[in-house]
Amino acid sequence: YNLTHKLPFLGRLSLCAHWGPQAIARFAQLSQIIKYQQGDVILQENDDVQAFYIIYDGSVRAMHGAKRAGKIRRGGFFGEISLLQNGAATASLVAQEETTCLALSKADFLRFVRHNYYVALTLERISSKRLGRPIFPLNPHSIEAYQFHPTA
Repeated sequence: YNLTHKLPFLGRLSLCAHWGPQAIARFAQLSQIIKYQQGDVILQENDDVQAFYIIYDGSVRAMHGAKRAGKIRRGGFFGEISLLQNGAATASLVAQEETTCLALSKADFLRFVRHNYYVALTLERISSKRLGRPIFPLNPHSIEAYQFHPTA
């Protein structure tokens, strides 16, 4: 299934466009296929996120409280912001129809991005854009504390 379905699917995604073939193959190998029925809550806002998801088929609705925040379709992904920041879900995600996702557990995701720096940088850039701010903000004075000061 990894070779006949996951690899070709991942190879066509803009997210994976610049990943090396080994990274795509490893993601295909590590990811699990999870199916959701229409109306299933995949992530609940403010809950701990346990996986990174790529929509293989179907679509999900993103909600901030009762306000609709958008729709994610086939090839879209979610969960990365919370995983990269070790924080809670920034939105609730609900299956709008029968939806199939490739899911990478939190431990596998963190290990995967640690060994695939380009993937980590790509996800950081996309996540920062989604948030409207850097995902890993630096305090302006945080670097000053580490500057070298020669002694007299």
